[in-house]
Amino acid sequence: LYARLNVVRSEELGRLVSKVTNDVDTFGEVFTSDLVNVFMDIFMMSVTAWVMVSLNLQLSLIVFSLVPVVLLINTYFARRARKAFTKAREAIAKVMAKVEQGVSGAAVTKVFVERKDYEREEFKKVSSEYVQSNVEAEKAVSGVGPAVDFIRAVGTAAILYIGALLVLEGKTTIGIIIAFISYLNNFFQPLQTLVIFYNTFQSTLAASERIIGVLDFEGEDKGGDKEEIKKGDLDAIKVNFGYEKEIQVLKDVSFIARPGEITVIAGPTGSGKSTLLKLIPRFFDPWSGEIRIDGVVNKEYNLYSLRKKVVYVPQEPLIFSGTVLDNITLFVDVDRKEIEEWIDILGIREIIETIPGGLDGNIVEGGKNLSKGQRQVISLLRAIASKPKLLLLDEATSSVDPETEKNIYKGLTRIVEMLDINLVVVAHRLPAIAPLATRILVLEDGKIREVGKHEDLLSRGGVYLRLWKSQI
Repeated sequence: LYARLNVVRSEELGRLVSKVTNDVDTFGEVFTSDLVNVFMDIFMMSVTAWVMVSLNLQLSLIVFSLVPVVLLINTYFARRARKAFTKAREAIAKVMAKVEQGVSGAAVTKVFVERKDYEREEFKKVSSEYVQSNVEAEKAVSGVGPAVDFIRAVGTAAILYIGALLVLEGKTTIGIIIAFISYLNNFFQPLQTLVIFYNTFQSTLAASERIIGVLDFEGEDKGGDKEEIKKGDLDAIKVNFGYEKEIQVLKDVSFIARPGEITVIAGPTGSGKSTLLKLIPRFFDPWSGEIRIDGVVNKEYNLYSLRKKVVYVPQEPLIFSGTVLDNITLFVDVDRKEIEEWIDILGIREIIETIPGGLDGNIVEGGKNLSKGQRQVISLLRAIASKPKLLLLDEATSSVDPETEKNIYKGLTRIVEMLDINLVVVAHRLPAIAPLATRILVLEDGKIREVGKHEDLLSRGGVYLRLWKSQI
């Protein structure tokens, strides 16, 4: 939640889920019951060692001399186990990534039979890798137990031999030798448990490395101490940006947008429209140039205050479980009558009422019982309910029908005036919004090629005219 968006974007969802579920679970197990057992074993060894020394120091030294041998063998197995468990963690992450991809892409996979077969084979492959890596990890761990048993047997033989000599010399008794062998087993039993724990602990270390990798995600810059956005004036000044250093997406982009106005950003696919919107609430920061709000560079605003009044609505909205009304009034205090009024102004009453229960209707996790169009209008109402100064719509109505979309934008012109909102829109369909726009920015190859009103741009016969003709 607090990581930079470009860092999160670079992670596969399945791998990230694996790190924050499987790895955290593995890490937690060690620091609950396992850790208590470790202290008990250490206590048992200490008490047993004290008793052995009190019985016979010479025989005790023989036993203690075997401990470094056990540690050397354990070091060998631990190195193997660490590598094996790291590989196993990576393997389960691949499985999770494949599961996530399979679920999210199920509709496409079902249509393309060849892809279905390919996905099945790929899942078999990563599953086999996971099983194999776990087998290798268990092999690495399982070898240490027999090795410790062998050393214990050597120790027992040495105690019997040296003990027999001491008995013959009259320096000890057979009873002490028998007791000593019993204590030898009591000493080696917790030692063996500790050694096995240490090797299994390599799985926890492998998990912890991956967890630390998540915790080390570069966090967002919290911005400056400027708190309040009063008007919502927007100025972009010679903005340059790219997601990667080698690929520049926006090139020397400058424009203005003012409260009570509608600014439309148009352009062919890949021209940088959505990217430009995302710079305003600081999902990303430009390489150079400035985004100013009310004359203040957006970096100087406290990040929370900035995003409270600069609201971005994506094409794929996030919907929470609960009622429709809960999703609209999320974290804000707004009167239901206002929402009802906005619904009528936007002409989306029918869309809301097709949801069983209307505003009081229940939504399952992720809005899976809603159409994409229904999710989009709920997301739009949520944005309006937050009473933003700057409202950024990124193809936010792309899944409603063209006629409804026209009604929505006609209604938005009224709401923009009512609430004095600065509205900036990346439009999916130009005919729905372009004639209503105060200004249209035409982006191509990351540069603003044209700026003007709809009729003016059509008369120029340039990029905008081409875009318009392709949509009518």
